[in-house]
Amino acid sequence: MGGLGLVELSFVLLGVMIVLLASGVWIAVALGLVGFVAMALTTSLPLGAVLATTTWSASASWTLAALPLFIWMGEILFRTKLSEEMFRGL
Repeated sequence: MGGLGLVELSFVLLGVMIVLLASGVWIAVALGLVGFVAMALTTSLPLGAVLATTTWSASASWTLAALPLFIWMGEILFRTKLSEEMFRGL
């Protein structure tokens, strides 16, 4: 783990988080930076390759592909007035 114990690593990451939040960095950016620091301190792997693989595997799923399709289907129904005609027909 790069010479740091678990407790020391926790205090370092907590300190980085407090400094980032106190300096006015957005919460999402601060969490991302703290995660990056944690990865840099705990692994010897190249961080770019690890982040690219993790990001791709988290975003390349068929579950997430269904959401834009439902939004697109609703937009098509709204723009073509097909939904209004269907409700009028009922």
